[in-house]
Amino acid sequence: MIRWKIIIKDVEYKLLKNNTFYIGIKSFWNNVTENFKKSLELLKNNWRIKKVIIDLRNNWWWYLWEVVNILWYFIPAWEPVAVVKYQDDLKKYYSKGIEFIDFSKYKIIVLQNSWTASASEILIWTLKDYFPKLVIIWEKSYWKGSVQSIKSYIDWSSLKFTVAKWFTWKTETWIDWIWITPDIELEFDIEKYKKYEIDNQLEKAKYN
Repeated sequence: MIRWKIIIKDVEYKLLKNNTFYIGIKSFWNNVTENFKKSLELLKNNWRIKKVIIDLRNNWWWYLWEVVNILWYFIPAWEPVAVVKYQDDLKKYYSKGIEFIDFSKYKIIVLQNSWTASASEILIWTLKDYFPKLVIIWEKSYWKGSVQSIKSYIDWSSLKFTVAKWFTWKTETWIDWIWITPDIELEFDIEKYKKYEIDNQLEKAKYN
């Protein structure tokens, strides 16, 4: 047995056919925003692109601050992007309005599935509020609207507990048990992917 170091990119991006640009965000760990910005540099330098696909399938990772930073590239300055309510406090996160790309000139399609959760849901809800024509494709999201913290102990055990709830900025809707319903629903064809390596959901987004 040979051990190999496998590096999984948290942001993948590439040019597709039909003047389409693909951005896949796999997690919201540290430095995701910096890698996301690199994808925008390629997008900005190609004037032929008309459509942007943001793939958040299977992204259930956290770090609220990272998703807030990414939303700075979409949302005008000083507009709220997320609301977090603690037991005795309320905190609103606002956009810095980084004018790097005008996303209003693109058709935006978001891919999500039942493992799209937490920070990903914040991103989708906020984008949908600001870009009403944005198209959400595929399955209902995971419906996670709580914020957790982790306490570690000297015996190497840990306790994960809820410290707050987050709400959509526009209607202050708590997402728990309220799924983000897709505009177009299409089940992932696992057999087609295994046999032909064809992602039927992505193909639908490319030609929608």
